[in-house]
Amino acid sequence: MKCIVIIFIVLILSETQSGFSQNSSIKGKFIEYETGSALPGVSLAFQAHSGKEYETSNELNGVFELKIGDEPGNLIIRFLGCYTIKILNIPQEFVPLDLGEIRMVQNYGRPQFYMDGSAAEIPEELIEKDKNMREDVLKNYRLKVNEKQIAPYFEGNHLIFDLKQKK
Repeated sequence: MKCIVIIFIVLILSETQSGFSQNSSIKGKFIEYETGSALPGVSLAFQAHSGKEYETSNELNGVFELKIGDEPGNLIIRFLGCYTIKILNIPQEFVPLDLGEIRMVQNYGRPQFYMDGSAAEIPEELIEKDKNMREDVLKNYRLKVNEKQIAPYFEGNHLIFDLKQKK
């Protein structure tokens, strides 16, 4: 009888533990901002507020799914030649999270360097193109998160979506 009670208690405790240690995920698809074509090879990392970090890259068709713990944090997305996207303050109650299509924005104004390490001058037409792109992004790009439209802002070479925004 004692053995049955102990087994019963162990089973209850293991069920309770598995409920607290669930893994969740963030998923979506990366596309190019201007053309809408799928982007393979985008890297992303979820940095939990606890200090844990989860990383992956996406598939050839642009689709990704990043397994994370059930905790709040920030998502950092990088692709060569594009602005780094930061999705900040993802609360625990938002995971699992489907971000849908995430549009990667070309960074035309990024510094270019020669092989000797010296900086190349950025042509004026690329500076103007980057300025126009930024204006278009601020005006038209919204990330849909749990039925809420999140407007971005630029901070240096980063395009930021902050889920704590009031708007």
